[in-house]
Amino acid sequence: MRDRLAGSIAVLLLGTAALSGCGPDAGRTRPEPFDQPLRIPEVASYDLGDLVADGPDAAARVEGIAGQIRSGVCPAAWKSGRPASSTIEVHGRTLLVCARTAGLQPQVAGFLLKRYEADMPPDHRQLHAKLAARGAVDLEAVPLGLALESLSASSGIRAALAAEATGCAALPVSVRFREASNGLTLRRLARSAGLEWRFRDGGVLLERPVAFGPVPLHRLAAARRVDDEVAKLSAAAEAALSRELGAPDFDGKPLGECLAWFRERMGADIVCDPACLPKLAGFRVALGTDKPEVRETLTDLAAGEALALVVKSAGLRVGLRDGAILVLGGRAETPLKGVHFRLAEARVTFDWTARPAAEALAFLAKAADVRLVVEESAREAAARTITLKMKDAPADVALEFVLRRCRLTARISEADGTLYVAGAR
Repeated sequence: MRDRLAGSIAVLLLGTAALSGCGPDAGRTRPEPFDQPLRIPEVASYDLGDLVADGPDAAARVEGIAGQIRSGVCPAAWKSGRPASSTIEVHGRTLLVCARTAGLQPQVAGFLLKRYEADMPPDHRQLHAKLAARGAVDLEAVPLGLALESLSASSGIRAALAAEATGCAALPVSVRFREASNGLTLRRLARSAGLEWRFRDGGVLLERPVAFGPVPLHRLAAARRVDDEVAKLSAAAEAALSRELGAPDFDGKPLGECLAWFRERMGADIVCDPACLPKLAGFRVALGTDKPEVRETLTDLAAGEALALVVKSAGLRVGLRDGAILVLGGRAETPLKGVHFRLAEARVTFDWTARPAAEALAFLAKAADVRLVVEESAREAAARTITLKMKDAPADVALEFVLRRCRLTARISEADGTLYVAGAR
């Protein structure tokens, strides 16, 4: 019986495994051997606004940085005569890097981060120090606006919502860490509301994410640091889940009381999704421990298995996200074949010469079976032409090239299955 229950808990935990990924490497398949041609190119765009001020010579300065990458980061990978040569394109203060050699993209990111570390603005250095500072946080179903005020008060980081994201201020969020960096707390708050953040005017601004948008170097630097922290917290959480605790008789006890027992005995951060909170006070656990075989099985289970059975009795499940153990809604989220999925799965082959961007976008949307809306702010840019050739490439890779070359931005609404294209911010 224990083996069968262990298999069940494995399914419950794996059901949310996709939610625990973070940072630039989340969701990638196993890395290719270094310096080998990639079957599918890795495309990344970097916003160099942290290194290059806006102005008439900005593009030339960014081109200079691109030249340093070509000459100093695996020079052979950029040679045009090579069968699978990698490329760098400069679009204003954005670098679009198409790596066709395994291991090249992380080296480019490392090069840019070293430049940023050496030349970052003074206020960025102060903000990074505040993000790295550690402390405890215990927020349960607190409106996001109040949670950001709490973070600002405890960390000294001025955190605010962008104008288009003010509707998220009332959204309830839950974050619990016995000790974590302010950067990790900020990540959890932003992700809970489906937002991303950036440095702005000496503080932090949370805003709606832009699909395929360039990554600012300050956020990439913070992500690297937080990713390392999450890896350590996740390892500690998994160790706590595998520990045998000798669970007591939970039958008839409030679910909230049971979770408090697990937190104390496991020494782990267990966070309840706000949607689950109504069950904490009103639900009483029913495991059938009046039966000797059930009582014996519970005593023999690891902490994670016992926890999963307790919350499952309330129609909930256990997951792991950003180093914390989460209690979530009962039905695991299955990967929907939404816009992101369809753009990544669709393969396109084309040879465009001076093709209007609007037609190129329509071609890619049709190939991925995605609804396309070109907003009014993009009408002028969508009339520009693009010359590009690709063979059997993912539609999302081709889309990023079109967006960058035509100075466009995109956002994706999975709710209505639509790709919205707008002018650059």
